This record gives sequence, structure tokens and C-alpha cells, in this order.
Amino acid sequence: MTKQEIIADESKFQRVCGLWVSRNIGECVSSLMSDVGRNLEECSKIFDFDYDEALGWFQSEDYEYVVDSFIDDADLDDLETIADMVGDWEDAIADVPLSEAAEDEDGERVWVVPSLGICETDEGDADIGAREASIEKIRTKVKAMITSDDEYAEIGRHFNLECDYTEVYEHWTIPERWTASLLRDHGQVVFDFGGLTIWGRRTTGQSISIDGVIRRIVSNLDDDHYLWSEVQ
Repeated sequence: MTKQEIIADESKFQRVCGLWVSRNIGECVSSLMSDVGRNLEECSKIFDFDYDEALGWFQSEDYEYVVDSFIDDADLDDLETIADMVGDWEDAIADVPLSEAAEDEDGERVWVVPSLGICETDEGDADIGAREASIEKIRTKVKAMITSDDEYAEIGRHFNLECDYTEVYEHWTIPERWTASLLRDHGQVVFDFGGLTIWGRRTTGQSISIDGVIRRIVSNLDDDHYLWSEVQ
């Protein structure tokens, strides 16, 4: 089976996610970090770490809701800015009908978008009118372009939006540095403490292999990655 066939088969894809977790996520240290969190100021002095920085071990900035809400009311200029930050504006407006030249009843040249009832003397105005009329569809497409917590954060900070905070529920060791880097790239809380590299998990009550971030990481593995062959 190909990678895409395995991803399409939820049972097999979940097995791959489980294999990835078993080989890349270490031991649970939630109890240890809970003790540290309850005595954070004292621990910062004993273990010589920055107290303010360590606050981020137990909660993280969450821009998803505020960015989605911002997009719900965003104008075309802001939508274009966001689209170009995470993708391509042309993709966001690809389904918006373009204006076409015509003549009005006086024989004057105009630009029309019949499906939207638009008629303008200027081509640019007609195209903008079409985008304004299709703005809800454009907003939906722009939202779909945002695929990671880092992208939400980049957009939120660009527009000076006030973020929410998400609690870190569990802490797990990460044996390999490349895994830690990969989790960071996906906007996850990862830090070093006591000689350990630790991942702050923002979900709980379900298998790690079901977490959205794990599914995204596994989905992005190379087509020839050895894990795909293990569920054939």
C-alpha cells in the first residue's frame, strides 16, 4: 500500500501513528513537573532557571480562536496579507469569477460579472466587487490555509491580537533532539529541565497517537519512510 492509501485507511493510519509515538515519545514525567509547578519560584532558584520562561512549561499561547474570529470579520486587504503569510492569495481567490468586457445599452464598454450581478465601468472595480461578494468563501479558504500553531501565532502577533492561553496537561520526555525540534516546529511546548528534554502535552484523556499534532507529523513523513512498510 502507498502512504496515501494507508492514510485513507483510518485503522492502518492509527497503527502508524502508534508506532511513531512508541519510538519517539519517552516516559511520562507529569508528576515530577506537577511538583515543580507547585513550587516554581523556589525551584527556579534551586535549579537556576528563568522563572518567567518556566511559566511557559505549564501553559502556552493559543491564537487559533482569536485568529479565526479575526478572519470572520477581516476585509480583503487583511485576508490577502494572511493568505500570503501562510500560502498564496491567488489560491484563496481562485474560485471568484472574473469580470468580462461587455457593452451597456448606450454602447459604452463596461465590465460585468453576470453571476454576481456586477457591472462597473472599471475592470478593477468589477473584480474587487466580485471578491467582496464572495468574501465568505474567501475567508473559509484563508482559514484552511493555516495548518499549524506557529502560523496562528505569527498571524496573531502580526495583527497585535490578544491570545488565549492553553493549559499543559501532561509532560513527557523526548529522547531524540530531532523529535523535540519537530514538535517545536509544530508549535508545541518543548523545554529542557534537569538534563531531560520534555514535551508539554496540551491534551489528555486519550492516546497520544490520536493527538492532532502527532497525526500531522506522521502525515508529513516521507513517502518512503520505513513506518509505512510496517503496516502493509
